[in-house]
Amino acid sequence: MRIDWIDAHLDDLNDCISRIEFVVDGRVDRRYYTDRRGDTYINMYKPEKEGYIFLGWLDEEGETVDYIEDYSHDRTFTASFVSKEDAIKAEEITFLQKDAYFTVGEYYRARYGLFPEDAQDKSILWTSSDDSVAEVDAQGNVRMLHTGRATITATLASGVSASYNVIVLDDRPLFESFEIPSQITMKKGGHYQLQLTIVPEEGEYDYCMIDSENIDIVMANHDGILKAVNTGETGIVVTMTYDDYVNDIHLSVEKTCKVRVIDDKAEYECVSGAGQKWIRGSKQALELIFKEKDDDSDIFEKFEGIQIDGRDIDSTHYAVSKGSLKLSVKASYLETLSRGEHVLKVLFTDGMATACFSIKDNDKENKPSYRMPLTGIE
Repeated sequence: MRIDWIDAHLDDLNDCISRIEFVVDGRVDRRYYTDRRGDTYINMYKPEKEGYIFLGWLDEEGETVDYIEDYSHDRTFTASFVSKEDAIKAEEITFLQKDAYFTVGEYYRARYGLFPEDAQDKSILWTSSDDSVAEVDAQGNVRMLHTGRATITATLASGVSASYNVIVLDDRPLFESFEIPSQITMKKGGHYQLQLTIVPEEGEYDYCMIDSENIDIVMANHDGILKAVNTGETGIVVTMTYDDYVNDIHLSVEKTCKVRVIDDKAEYECVSGAGQKWIRGSKQALELIFKEKDDDSDIFEKFEGIQIDGRDIDSTHYAVSKGSLKLSVKASYLETLSRGEHVLKVLFTDGMATACFSIKDNDKENKPSYRMPLTGIE
C-alpha cells in the first residue's frame, strides 16, 4: 500500500523538493535535495583548484551569493575562479590592536583589515617569533603556551607584512578604560584602521563593539575598518564590556570618535622633510614644508591642524608659518612618541597631506664607554 501511494504521487514530490547543484569547471561537484520551504541549511563550501583562487559562487543571474535565500525551486550555483598570476593581491594589512595581552591557555584571532578592498588574493602566511610562548596556525588563530612575549607576523602574497605583539602573563587585571582618536579626517572613498589602546594596557575585557552613527557618511566593521562613503561628519561609537555573572561584576565603557569626511578636491603634498629620522635627545624640531599643487596662494588660510598616528595634536606642540606652509613639530613632543615609524597628516579645509617620519634612539648614549686599561708601558 505505501509503495503504491508513493508511485501514485511521484509528480507531487517535485512540488515539495528542490535540487541544489554546485558546478565546478562545467561539472556538477555536489548535489543536494531539500525541502522547498528552506528548512534545511546548505553550506556554501569553498572548492579548491590548483593554481587558482576561489572568488565565490555565482547564481543563475551571474550574481555572487554568500548563502542561499530561496529554496522554492531548483538552483544551480557556479564556482568562479581567477588564476593566482592574474589575481589582484592584497597590498596592506592593518590590525585593530598592536599589543594584545593574555594568560596561558587563552586563544586569540586578531581583528584586521586587508586592502585594497577588491583584492582577490587574500592569502596570509602567519608566523610567530617564539612558538614556545605563542603558536599560530594557518588561519591566524593564536594559542598562548607560556608567559613571555611573541610577535605575530602576517605576510601577504604581495610580500608585504605587518605584525602585532602578544604578551602572555600569569594574571591580568580588569580593564578600566580604553583610548581611541578623538577625531579623524578622511578622504571620501578612503579607508582608515581604527587603533584601540586598553587602559591599563594588560586589562582584560570580553567584547569590543564598533558602530557608526551614520553609515551614509562612514561605514565601520567589526575589525575597526572605517570607509568614508560621503562628505559630512559623524561619530564612531566604541563600546567595551566585561561581564562576570558568577561574581556579579559588569563593566561597560563607551567612547566616540568624531569623523569628518572631505571631498579632497585640492591636492596637497609634502615637498620637504618627509621620511626624516628624528633622534631622541635632539633639541631640533621636525621641520616639513607642504604646498598645494594647483594654487598655493591661500594654503596658510586653509590650514586647520595636524594629526600624528590618527590623533589630534594640540597647537602648543607645533608651529606653522607662511612660505607655502612650513610646519615645525617641537622636540619636546617628539620625545613622547614611541620608537619607530609615525604618520603625520596636515589638515586643510578642502583636503589633507600625509608624510611619514621615524623616531630613533640615540645610539651614542646607549653604547657602553670603554677606557684603555693601564699597562705600565710608556
